[in-house]
Amino acid sequence: MHCDTLIHLVSDQTMQNILPILALKPARVVQIISDASNDRFTTPAERIRDTVALASDKIVDFRWQLEWLPNVDLRSAAPTISEAQEAVAALLKESPNAVVNYTGGTKNMSIGAWLAASAAKTPALYCDTPRKFADGGTGLLDVPVSLADVANKLTVPILLASQGLRQGKEWARTGISHHQEKLGAISYQLTQEYGQEFRQYRLSLQLHGLSNSSGNAKAADVERVNSEPIPMPEHRNFNSFLDAALDAGLLCNDNGRLFYNTDLHERIADRRKRPGQTHRPRINRGGLRSLCGGAIERQPEIQQLSVQHLPCRSAS
Repeated sequence: MHCDTLIHLVSDQTMQNILPILALKPARVVQIISDASNDRFTTPAERIRDTVALASDKIVDFRWQLEWLPNVDLRSAAPTISEAQEAVAALLKESPNAVVNYTGGTKNMSIGAWLAASAAKTPALYCDTPRKFADGGTGLLDVPVSLADVANKLTVPILLASQGLRQGKEWARTGISHHQEKLGAISYQLTQEYGQEFRQYRLSLQLHGLSNSSGNAKAADVERVNSEPIPMPEHRNFNSFLDAALDAGLLCNDNGRLFYNTDLHERIADRRKRPGQTHRPRINRGGLRSLCGGAIERQPEIQQLSVQHLPCRSAS
């Protein structure tokens, strides 16, 4: 059965809605949004449209006539199961040859969408990124291509667009020094060679700098990083990463022990504070992200993506 209308639920993760659109090539798409008065929910919906349009413009296999129907607004930041179910059921009455993608939204929205599809015996789909399109078991689902077939045609610009990054605007980061570029190159090389082992070491650096999950340094964190050296890697090949971090000014060496360079942040704070203003010492979070999260990690000019590069849906 050809998908006449694809109904999906909008959430922060956009790829789980983009991939089914490109695979099914429906005539129409309806996006269900928690609360249209909140940019948090409308922005991902706009990104989905922009990304599908970009894919259609750049890749021949993704060109077809597509109509975007008005978004359905549930008018609540936390819709109930019944609210989502009623909204999807109403849409299904108007679109008999529909498919319901119940991957996105909140858990309540997902459950409600699946229940509506089940009651109407309409096909339902779950986008198990990056593995497969899973059949929801509510009707006869016919997806002409696999998730991998679609994903492997996506380019870097398309993936970045799905995250809200537009070509020529937010891609480039200015003001990166030669030493920071070198740090990024070494970081990328070690990630490629050692994979999870190197990622785990960078995670240990993050846990040393920030002991809480909020990403905000507390007084105890500052005291700890000022008095305790960073954990050293077991693998000696990772030392080139630390040498580059030293050259970039993100670490400092005190008699052979390496510490976060909190003085760097203090100098910036001193320049920015107003007369009479005091500030509490803080960790150089920009440097911490560079060391632990790859904020300046430089990748080669890759234009094709493989499935494993796709963002996965996190449990919520």
